[in-house]
Amino acid sequence: EAAILAAAGYTSSDSILEAPNGYSDALFDGNMDWEILTNGLGVSYRLVDPGFDIKRFPAQVHMQNPIEAVLNLLESHSLRADDVENLTVHTGGRGHSGSLPESGLDGKFSIEYCAAAALLDGKVGIETFTDDRRFSPDMEETLGKIQVEPSNQDSADVKVTALLKDGRSAEAECRGFRGSARNPMSREERMDKVIDCVGRVLTDQDADRLVSLIEDLENVADISEIMDLIGRQPSV
Repeated sequence: EAAILAAAGYTSSDSILEAPNGYSDALFDGNMDWEILTNGLGVSYRLVDPGFDIKRFPAQVHMQNPIEAVLNLLESHSLRADDVENLTVHTGGRGHSGSLPESGLDGKFSIEYCAAAALLDGKVGIETFTDDRRFSPDMEETLGKIQVEPSNQDSADVKVTALLKDGRSAEAECRGFRGSARNPMSREERMDKVIDCVGRVLTDQDADRLVSLIEDLENVADISEIMDLIGRQPSV
């Protein structure tokens, strides 16, 4: 929208950050340390170091570690949801609401729901957060098995502990989810996420074309084709 307004001739202040009653005054009551703001400007780039996070699963960022911890549990101990009597998620407390989601969309912000979905389905995707999945009988039953124990530590690391129906216990953890800056996804994993999203609207051929254009973006002289592809609407 800003680009469209600029193209139409709209102008604005060139000192909006530091001007009286500007950004600094509005957010920091005028107590902005400009040296901190501009330190390393043009020299260091946080997109490169330390890097940025890409959410592997379509849920709030604080749900990524709990989901991955449950998936690690299933894989490392060769478990299925039917093997589990109850599951406890030990977390630093980030993102824990303590309430069950009122809709599928709300599930994106619920540790209990995300853990239950990972346990039941062995994956978490866009379909996880529909109302149909949220209120399905097996989900309702599994939510009753999930407990969250937040700690006072300000940490995103997560450990999950399962009590199994045969009396054994099993645990797994996640310290830096796959896709975080310290544990980046491979290109193949990123492409899986892209195709899962755009493949709901684009054909395989168009999806591949979109990826190739974006990966060579610095050499694309006209982005009209990109905008056409990402602006496609699903057929009814």
